[in-house]
Amino acid sequence: ACLALLLLCGGGLFLRQANAVASVVSIDVNPSIELETTRLEKVSKIIPLNDDAKKLLEGYTPKDNDLDDVLEDLVDRMMEQGYLANEKKNDVLITVDDRGASQKTLDKVNKKVAQYIAEKQLDADVHAQKIDMDRYDKEAQKWKVSSGKMSVIDRLLQKDPTLTPEHLADTRISDLVDYAKEHNIPLDLLE
Repeated sequence: ACLALLLLCGGGLFLRQANAVASVVSIDVNPSIELETTRLEKVSKIIPLNDDAKKLLEGYTPKDNDLDDVLEDLVDRMMEQGYLANEKKNDVLITVDDRGASQKTLDKVNKKVAQYIAEKQLDADVHAQKIDMDRYDKEAQKWKVSSGKMSVIDRLLQKDPTLTPEHLADTRISDLVDYAKEHNIPLDLLE
């Protein structure tokens, strides 16, 4: 009986650990979305961070919670709703929290999104970064963007004090990247 109880408790602990949030991945185009993932690369929560993201996710329920499948679904929805389209410049920012996610996770998500966008024959650049999301979380919540987008905004604000977070929060990632390039502001994003 003790052995059965020990196995039952141990199994419960394993399930709890398998379903615990292991990393946070944000995807920004404008919309801004955060995905909480387990160590088994299952999406446990999808968080819309702004009105565009709420619109994008309206009526969406993942078929399964596999990270790759959810990423594909999100890209498909962004294309269907015109957030990603060949008629405009497309940049996608992938950010992982450096406390929970490994470089392997960042590389995998970046590669998956870039590969899927290429399969869809969409002209887009995928950028990746690994940051301490807690550092940007408070400001990100205030402006209804991801911590990843807030880190880009922060770098732009440091180099150009004429900019305001109010204006930049609603700006597409493509426009932020273009502004940085035009004004020689390094964003330190991986491509």
